[in-house]
Amino acid sequence: GQEVLLNNAATEDNFNNDLFVKRNHSKSILCLPVRHQGDLTGLLFVENNRVTAAFTPERLTILRFLVSLAAVSIENAKFYARLESSEAKFRSLYENAIEGIFQATPEGRFISANPSMAKIFGYDSPEDLVASVTNIGRQLFSDRSIFKDYVRSLKKKKRSIEFETQALRKEGQKIWVSVYTQEVQDATGDGVHYEGSVLDITERKEKEKAQRAREAAELGTRAKSEFLANMSHEIRTPMNAVLGFAGLALKTELNSKQRDYVSKIETAGNSLLGIINDILDFSKIEAGKLRMEQVDFQLDKVLENTVEMFTSKAAEKDIELSLWVDGDV
Repeated sequence: GQEVLLNNAATEDNFNNDLFVKRNHSKSILCLPVRHQGDLTGLLFVENNRVTAAFTPERLTILRFLVSLAAVSIENAKFYARLESSEAKFRSLYENAIEGIFQATPEGRFISANPSMAKIFGYDSPEDLVASVTNIGRQLFSDRSIFKDYVRSLKKKKRSIEFETQALRKEGQKIWVSVYTQEVQDATGDGVHYEGSVLDITERKEKEKAQRAREAAELGTRAKSEFLANMSHEIRTPMNAVLGFAGLALKTELNSKQRDYVSKIETAGNSLLGIINDILDFSKIEAGKLRMEQVDFQLDKVLENTVEMFTSKAAEKDIELSLWVDGDV
């Protein structure tokens, strides 16, 4: 960090055997440290291999002054390089951000926008968006009154505001967006422009809507199942009474026609009771508790019982309903 001034390097004890000095036949050598705020940031090396004592006090003063200028220039260059690097990083973030980023005037026009902003609203490029949208509230908001209230609230509260609303794409399609905006003020506190970000949340909103619909459907299904189960129990009680009295009636003295009628009442009642049990099974299906069973039965008896349920209705229309089952069945 010290100045090194050699009027004749070949005769200097510390340098007369130096390979560089011998090879270059160096005579006058000057090395000045370049400092910035006390830190060594570089050095200025000058040599003359023709004359000795080339660096006079006047020349040394000039070189020291140049070194001080160089120190400032080097720092400015470093700062500019850092600034360029930071700007490049910011530009990369700005260009590749998922969110739409924008600046807009208080009158409702875009000053700038990134590619995501244009993509969200269906425009080909940020330039297309800035040039095409002359009134943000009218062209991009589904409900213009919401935009007016939002701007009014932003001016009043003088702080960042975030909200969700429906917006319009270029072709008129409605989407859901989350908007974050803040007012940029000048030194006097007056609003100069707005800046913020926009995120497309349509997919999230659709999932939330589907979830609400699914929950409502599940709630309706549970209510329906509970209703069917309760009604089935309520109907089963009087039906058991009907079947009970029909059974008792069949044990009394009845003529053939009366016995046939009561027998059909009992058959129809049992069929209705089976339907009630099926309703209960339906509830069990939705609850995941239904058990399948495999039992023997006589097909001709099932068919006879089925036909008997419709014979009276058929007779009312003068239709004869008969059943014939082959013996091999």
